[in-house]
Amino acid sequence: MSWAHLLSLLKKEFDLIIIDTPPASIITDALLFATKVDYMFIVASSRKTKKELLLNTKKAVESVGGKIPGIILNEISTERRKEYSKSYQKYVIEK
Repeated sequence: MSWAHLLSLLKKEFDLIIIDTPPASIITDALLFATKVDYMFIVASSRKTKKELLLNTKKAVESVGGKIPGIILNEISTERRKEYSKSYQKYVIEK
């Protein structure tokens, strides 16, 4: 059974399926999934992942028809969590 067939079977049974892939910037597996899933989130490391890498990944995913609703930011330092929280709240309220 192919992974595409397995994914189609799982979609019939579950409302939400989360698939963790290798980095799209290194291995093309993530781009193969982008053509078969509803959405892809990019995961970035706070203060480590370069903006250029994020933009290139976004372009690559979108070039195969993938949709990116947002970015998941991880490895946030405990000192900066409040700062990120305030920025997020401000963005949501203003939008």
